[in-house]
Amino acid sequence: MKTRYAPLLKVKKSELDRCERELQKANHTLLSAKNSLHEAYLLLATLELPCSGTMQEMLSARSFISTQREIVQDKKNWVEFAQEQVTLAIGKLKLSNIEYEKFKYLDFEEIKKIIKLRTLKEAKDLVEGAPKDLKASAPKAEAEEIKKKITAAGAKVTLKGL
Repeated sequence: MKTRYAPLLKVKKSELDRCERELQKANHTLLSAKNSLHEAYLLLATLELPCSGTMQEMLSARSFISTQREIVQDKKNWVEFAQEQVTLAIGKLKLSNIEYEKFKYLDFEEIKKIIKLRTLKEAKDLVEGAPKDLKASAPKAEAEEIKKKITAAGAKVTLKGL
């Protein structure tokens, strides 16, 4: 059933889907950053300072280890940044979900209101149209059952042709 909230609900749903995709992308980036940091740590663990050799070899090994430590620090910063992006994406997703649920609720309430108005209109038409045949050619048992229900509600009922 179309209500005045249906187009907004559709927009909010697409926004919610977009936020979910952003969160998945941020989680993927975070996982990549963590894997990259792990690999950098493994490479740093394999490096050793030489115990013997020329001064040039020792200085170059020391420089290489220092560079690898800088790479590890850069990877740590990347992991922190990726974690912040995940946190932001989660926040956006929560807000988007709240908006979507709000419009979904409003749409549901609008539908309930429409259905209630319809049933009230049908009841009013039934009362104003009295006396009226409710069911023609019903079996006797079914007719008696209908009569009991309607008289219990306060109406007068006459069965014809039994």
